[in-house]
Amino acid sequence: MFQRYTFRKVIITYFGLVGKIDSNSKFSHFTDLNRCAGTETLKELTRGNYKHVRHMYNADKLYSGGVKFEAVENKLSLDVRFENGCLKIPCLLIEDRTEMELRNVIALEQCHYPNEDYVCNYINFLKHLIDTDKDVDLLVEKGIIKNWIGQHSLVAEMVNKLNVGIITCGSCYYDIAAQVNTHYTNRYQRSKAILKRVYFGNLWIGTASVAAVLLLLMTLIQTVASIIQVMQNTHNN
Repeated sequence: MFQRYTFRKVIITYFGLVGKIDSNSKFSHFTDLNRCAGTETLKELTRGNYKHVRHMYNADKLYSGGVKFEAVENKLSLDVRFENGCLKIPCLLIEDRTEMELRNVIALEQCHYPNEDYVCNYINFLKHLIDTDKDVDLLVEKGIIKNWIGQHSLVAEMVNKLNVGIITCGSCYYDIAAQVNTHYTNRYQRSKAILKRVYFGNLWIGTASVAAVLLLLMTLIQTVASIIQVMQNTHNN
């Protein structure tokens, strides 16, 4: 016997969203489905009186201050986490149609989901992370962004343009942004990151640093031994 498929199930199967869309989730059209696939990853989230993210350091500055970055292999996810000094962000594929698709979802949220504008929150969060092509360089290196449109500066330009005109009631990423900023401004964390980058940036620099420390210790030991020997000779005489 042939298995019966509803139009809903055919669409979900065609777009590879089986298991990613809840059976009770409702969507009106393809753009709504696209949004739903992302918001489904935020099931633990409850809508509250979120605050606006007024400031967050960009990715390159955060990395230089000791914040680690890790890609999460789920291109549809909006689930960003900050754990043990590591900012875990879903992998984002940037291709020719990405800007168009995101603009459609943004417009949908602004008109029909003003109190559940999670994709707009996500775009705003990315805007704070990505200021220049140096930030994109880092995120591409960490596997968080897959750039299929060419120069990294184009990605930075696209993200910043997407955020123009967005009106939100606060951001579900406010707490994460606050934690990231606090980690960056921690002097101990920044000093540790600078020490690691300057003296242990790669194998050769690390080896040279260890060798220099060992040489310094050996010189110090030899100096102390010489002083002790001179003092003993003076005492004996």
